[in-house]
Amino acid sequence: MVNKMNTVLESWYLLESVQPKELPKLEGALEGKLFMHQEKVPKIAPIKLTERPWEKHALNDDKKNSIRFQYYMNSYEQWQLTEELRAHFNSDEEIHVKDTSRKYSYTFSVNEEGKYIEDSLFIPFVQYLLKVLENDSNYGNFLEQYKVICRQMEKEAIAIFTDGVSEEKIHELQHQYNRYFRKPFEYTYHYLQITVLNKNNQNENEQMNRNSFFIEDIERVLQNGVNATLKDFILGSEKQIDIDNNRVLIEQILQPKNLPLGRWPSPVAHRLSLMQQVAVNRIINGDERLHSVNGPPGTGKTTLLKDVFANIVVQRAIEMTTFEDPTTAFSKIGSLKLNNFPYQVYELNKKLKNYSIVVASSNNGAVENISKDLPKRKEIAKPEKNDAGIIKPEVKNEYDQKIAEYLEELDYYPSTAKKLINHADETWGLFSGIFGKSKNIDNFIWGLLKDDGDLSFVKQLQRDNEMLSSEDWLKAVKEFNSLLHSIEQKKDDLQKYIELDKELQKLEVEFQSMERNQSRITINLSRLLAQQEEIKGELNSLKKPHFLLRILGVKNQNEKNLRQQQTQIEQNLIESEQEALKISRDRDSLKVRKENILQESLKLKTEYAQENLELSTDKYWEDNNNDYRQQKVIWQTDILNYERGLLFLMAMKIHKLFLIKNHKIVSSSLRLFANRKALNLNSNEHRKYLKNLWHVIHLVTPLISTTFASFANMYKGIEQDFISHLFIDEAGQASPQLAVGALWRSQKAVIVGDPIQIEPVVTVDETLLMDIRKCFDLEEHYIGYTASVQNIADIANPYGTYKDEDRSQWIGIPLWVHRRCLNPMFSIANDIAYDNKMVLVDTDKVGIGEWIDCVGKVSTDQYVKEQGEYVAQVILDKYKEKNGLPNLFVITPFTAVKDGLKKAILQKLKPLQVPKLNEWLNEAVGTVHTFQGKEADIVYFVTGTDEQTEGAANWTCSKPNLLNVAATRAKKEFYVVGDLKRFSKKNYYDKIVQYMDMYKKNDSFESENKMLEKSLN
Repeated sequence: MVNKMNTVLESWYLLESVQPKELPKLEGALEGKLFMHQEKVPKIAPIKLTERPWEKHALNDDKKNSIRFQYYMNSYEQWQLTEELRAHFNSDEEIHVKDTSRKYSYTFSVNEEGKYIEDSLFIPFVQYLLKVLENDSNYGNFLEQYKVICRQMEKEAIAIFTDGVSEEKIHELQHQYNRYFRKPFEYTYHYLQITVLNKNNQNENEQMNRNSFFIEDIERVLQNGVNATLKDFILGSEKQIDIDNNRVLIEQILQPKNLPLGRWPSPVAHRLSLMQQVAVNRIINGDERLHSVNGPPGTGKTTLLKDVFANIVVQRAIEMTTFEDPTTAFSKIGSLKLNNFPYQVYELNKKLKNYSIVVASSNNGAVENISKDLPKRKEIAKPEKNDAGIIKPEVKNEYDQKIAEYLEELDYYPSTAKKLINHADETWGLFSGIFGKSKNIDNFIWGLLKDDGDLSFVKQLQRDNEMLSSEDWLKAVKEFNSLLHSIEQKKDDLQKYIELDKELQKLEVEFQSMERNQSRITINLSRLLAQQEEIKGELNSLKKPHFLLRILGVKNQNEKNLRQQQTQIEQNLIESEQEALKISRDRDSLKVRKENILQESLKLKTEYAQENLELSTDKYWEDNNNDYRQQKVIWQTDILNYERGLLFLMAMKIHKLFLIKNHKIVSSSLRLFANRKALNLNSNEHRKYLKNLWHVIHLVTPLISTTFASFANMYKGIEQDFISHLFIDEAGQASPQLAVGALWRSQKAVIVGDPIQIEPVVTVDETLLMDIRKCFDLEEHYIGYTASVQNIADIANPYGTYKDEDRSQWIGIPLWVHRRCLNPMFSIANDIAYDNKMVLVDTDKVGIGEWIDCVGKVSTDQYVKEQGEYVAQVILDKYKEKNGLPNLFVITPFTAVKDGLKKAILQKLKPLQVPKLNEWLNEAVGTVHTFQGKEADIVYFVTGTDEQTEGAANWTCSKPNLLNVAATRAKKEFYVVGDLKRFSKKNYYDKIVQYMDMYKKNDSFESENKMLEKSLN
């Protein structure tokens, strides 16, 4: 097992090593006030080697700041590398989507005096691999050889640049580079990045790590060993229990006693679906360290996670209430001075440390959206009102009203939350933070510390502490515990009702069995009595024996036999009568028991009559009742869900008062955390301090989010099992090695995603992946184009189901109830990707789906001008109609088509001087893979391609993933712009046409055709 784990980790280490290194984004500028010339300077731009930038950009304050000039040499586009690798491995596969992201061959840094900065030379491993691949395929040797050569190149650089950096010396270094590494591609460019650094910040002045974000973590795990969570992830589970429609198992999981105490306070009428609740209960109550949930688009993956988040907060609040005085939860462990400022360091009580929540993903938008959305007011139940502003009398609105009232009373620093998420929406409280890269963390921490127009968070804590008495804390604890007791009592009552119901069913079975036994005995008694009479008759009809035989007492043999039978029958009659009497008594006793239980059950049933309690009946579990069953979760009541949601808000109040009572420690810890880069992480003491600072951060904001790319740097100095609860979102998009560091630092992990949406973005060509996989003798789910965190997590999850009837693919706990799209979008996705297993909630409404038959010749790669012109005309007309840019997406499989569409729309709308048009284009127009996790009312999908680019067209439908994501971005309207005749014959596109025809609305079709004619004229 250890060998297998190490083999997998070593293969991932190599895989990350061969990733080409990307040039920083060509955007942003340094402020002119930093320089003596007072002019803005681009952060990164092309450079000629004749330039000497250190002579041009002198700093205004060179005592406070220093400047670094970083060269990126021989940059090239990713597709060039892909092309070369495919040529090496004799692959004739066409490149359908040219990746134009820029990579560099090597980089080094220069200081303000034009001197080379030692140890700044970095050469990506892939540059060495390309050089030696032709002669060797022993990847294990490559890395060691590469490290030796890099050390040699560093010595060469120091020697070459002894007298400073110049064009001549750079050419000399390039000559040495060419000896060991791949020569530059044709038409390459050099870039220069300028960075101004604060001299007082020790960590900031360290050399930037130019290796993969993930290599150091994998190396660290190889050195220190895996933790239990990562071990489970890599080795998987031998046990596989099919949970889908498994009545016995689902009933066991969903027993009221297993219902979590806390719930996200969504409207009471909005319950989780059956499998959502199954997933939540398994995550909270299961012994596994790793859970996976497999959810198609719109099935509520984030919704179920919110219930898990809420319960974790409740559990920590329960621990908080054990402190009579919250200030005793901290103890001083040291003091230090940073930047001439003294700090006290406090340790949080260990009882409160195991509740941190971190959401991670490779998709930056996905994790940011979670942190931005959770604090919004609309995420919490609000009673619906009519046009007159009066609360509608719909079921359970009084519960939602009470939640809304308590939320207003809670006042969990909504102004701070609004400032931190930087959004126009109203907020309810400081629940989550966007962390990850240093800039995000600093923005969050300083957002808590600075006044910035309003009173800062720490000053609000101080203000509230002045108005808070010890009785306020005890009162809140009493209120919380009272509601907690009420919930536990209701769970007990519900559990009792369920058990009474089961007992009734059991008694009914026993009663029926007794009835059958009584009937059997009655029949048996009748038979025995008949036999008795028959024998009596036979005895009477027997001839009397000779008088001598009678004197001698000798009986006739027949008489003897009959007498024996008579005796046996009489004995049987006695036994049967006794059994009948016993059954009658037992039956009467059972009837009394049954009646008593029935009365008790009816009493509870009356209480639950208005609480929308769904019972687990035989009818509920009938095969033809699947759609209903998937939508209706069993054994919950409205009042119980209301109280569970309210308990979460009360838990947040406990957290708020806890922070207020400890405001000095919170303020001091936040200020020290803001200066965390000045800590010496080589010191055990400082690392201990950093851990305790992180505990305070996780206390201030229950949930933080980050990308995998920022994980190692964010938790620098933090080792294994520090994070209590890791949640990985959009896991189907993430390559497995990206999660190594996050899993290693986490005690438990919940992994959610869908492998049938966009697959991981892999910058290493498939031919090289296959070669590496073969070298390490590993299965494809570890290394391959489709290998993802989700796939491996599913294999590690003992609870799940088989995706297909052939039982070839095991997935985690499945979600089936879809709430996003109307038809035909729902039916398209359900058919092409999910074997029609999804269930649509809103079946009454029908959306619009139309194919806009638009044909033309490609001009650039896959871009068809006619299609671009059509879409541009649509946007123009909608803009004029609404006097504003429309809420829609324009998506396509191809980068070239995306670029062409943007250009066409820009040209069409530019004369109107539309405000923020470029921002809208960047948000609304793009390739399909950039839109996973997003949704809009209207989506236009542009196919591109013509008959000469059939290979590219066929690539888009080689799997259902891309079209599945495209269709499910649209909530109400979905338009495909492309060659109908050609595409309608292709895999999956034929289904799109089929369902569009099925749900076609003629008025919409006519208006779109008019639009097409307009764009072509």
